[in-house]
Amino acid sequence: MTLLKALGYFSAEAWQSLVRSWKVSLVAVLTIGVSLFLTGGFLVTLRNLSTAVAGWQQEVAVVVYMPAEVNPTDVEDLRFVLDAPPCVTGYEKAHLVGCESVFCPREA
Repeated sequence: MTLLKALGYFSAEAWQSLVRSWKVSLVAVLTIGVSLFLTGGFLVTLRNLSTAVAGWQQEVAVVVYMPAEVNPTDVEDLRFVLDAPPCVTGYEKAHLVGCESVFCPREA
C-alpha cells in the first residue's frame, strides 16, 4: 500500500465518519471553541489585572490630617514613622488647608 493510497483511504473514512455523525463532530468542535474562548478571556483578564495592580502599587498615597495647632514634635514623630518602612520612597511636605475648603466639624 503506497502513501497516496493510505492518505486516500484515511480521507474517505474521515469524511464518511463526519457525514455519519455530524452532530457529535459539531458538539466536539463547539466544545473546543468555547474552552479556547474562555481560556483566552481568562488570560486577558489576568494580564489586565496584573497591569492595573502594578500601576496601583506605584501610586499609593496616604493623606494625614492634623490640627492647625500641631506640636512640632508630633510632626517629627510622624516623619519618623513615615521613614521607617523601606517601601516609602519619599513624601511631600503638607500644606495647611483651611476649614473653608474642606469639611470641618463644628464644635458644639
